[in-house]
Amino acid sequence: MTVPLNLSFADANSEALYLTLKFFDDSSQTAVSAFASCTSDNFVLAKQDKTLGCQVTFNDSEVDVSTALNAQFIVNVYDTNGNPIKGAEVYIDDASIPIGTTGEDAFTTDGALVFTTTVGAHDIKAQAIGFMVQKAVTAAPLSINNVDLYLSQRQDTTDHIETANYDMRVASTANVNITPTTTQVNAQTTLSQRLPTLNVDYDKKTGVARVIYNKTGYLTEAEPAKSTATVVMDFLHQQRDLLRLSDTDLTNVSQQVRQTQATGSQRYYFQQQRYGRDIFNALLQVNVNRDGRILSINNDFSPAVDQVIVNKATPVISVQQAIINGARKVGINLIHQPKIDSEDLSRDDQKTTLTAMTASKEPIDATLVYFPVKGDQLRLAWSFILFTHDQRHVYQMLVDAQNGDVLAFFDQVDSDSYEAFPIPVESPNHATPLNARQTMTNPAASPGSPWKWHDLDASIGAEYTIMRIMTPITVVHLRGQSLIVVLGLIVYFHWI
Repeated sequence: MTVPLNLSFADANSEALYLTLKFFDDSSQTAVSAFASCTSDNFVLAKQDKTLGCQVTFNDSEVDVSTALNAQFIVNVYDTNGNPIKGAEVYIDDASIPIGTTGEDAFTTDGALVFTTTVGAHDIKAQAIGFMVQKAVTAAPLSINNVDLYLSQRQDTTDHIETANYDMRVASTANVNITPTTTQVNAQTTLSQRLPTLNVDYDKKTGVARVIYNKTGYLTEAEPAKSTATVVMDFLHQQRDLLRLSDTDLTNVSQQVRQTQATGSQRYYFQQQRYGRDIFNALLQVNVNRDGRILSINNDFSPAVDQVIVNKATPVISVQQAIINGARKVGINLIHQPKIDSEDLSRDDQKTTLTAMTASKEPIDATLVYFPVKGDQLRLAWSFILFTHDQRHVYQMLVDAQNGDVLAFFDQVDSDSYEAFPIPVESPNHATPLNARQTMTNPAASPGSPWKWHDLDASIGAEYTIMRIMTPITVVHLRGQSLIVVLGLIVYFHWI
């Protein structure tokens, strides 16, 4: 029998607490004595939740008690700070499969597990967050045994692991090559009749039209009667077949607009969403000149997400466990359970701020996102960033919210990686084949950029992790167009 009780103590730091329960017959209105009672062992309660057990003694000889000759254990698992650990695996003796996991029973506290086993000597072991603890106990027949375990011994005693970027999609989509559909080919043919020098680059992993631009002009003409926002949305909806997107894909977005003061050009950024959650790195950018004519489109959306994500999923893995799993993947074993500072469960993305000082020197902001694996597969994931204490790494982490697998992590500081047209390619127009961009790692060239592109003062640690280039540039104007040469890379822009 389990009796859930919530109790508070005036002196939470007492070291001589015990609990006595007495049971009375409800049918007796004038009960003088209890028909049964139990008293727990002495216990310590230092700002902890705790699940306790005690053996019931029946005072009425007429009460029929049937039970097996075994023993019951109530195990409470804590980190070194005394915080209950939910999700700790508890093992008996040499078993390779845990007897249970703490916090799964609705009638226990987060760090507790109740189970029954045989009498005699046992080794009780718990492990979680990269730590373990083991305790020898001896159980008498019909006994109730309260066992407190404090995680203190590292499971992995190796030094910090220097780990490169990881993305599970690299292996799982290595042989994926999605070709344009007949609908896309027809849409490109139709648009090419109006724009003979049209170029379209397709993404082999998703099938969407990734880049659309006109070699010798614009994608649209100036329409003074329309707002720029209307021109942009009209063109996207008109070309949705070419883009391989649905109206729903183009509607469920968040939007930002940036304008260049010198030229008046605008960049429309659309972040794809589903059920109020961002699809990771699913951005669509539309570049518009000062007259409202569209220059080009860059598209990293996932196609037909309303057909891929039919139902709004609920996370199975807690955000704390996701941080533990992510940190462990890059060689960081947490000493304490991540502490939730704030959370907003009313938001679709369940934005949560946590503190996990062993893993990150900065507070951790975590949100739920959808991680695109390929065109017809997206996985619900926790997204967060870890700032390591050595200031050498800023890890963007993505952990599956259903099974806890680390889907990807990207170091935003340790290595500079860009997709670009390398020298001697003068511009996208001169690239053969059209999509001749290459991933270039650490392309900064000395003496122009002796500290690389993300460092300003030659001290260890980048001052920023966004894509800024702190490199002198040369701008050459050629027949109404601008060629920008950036020490080691050539980037081609239309002069507007």
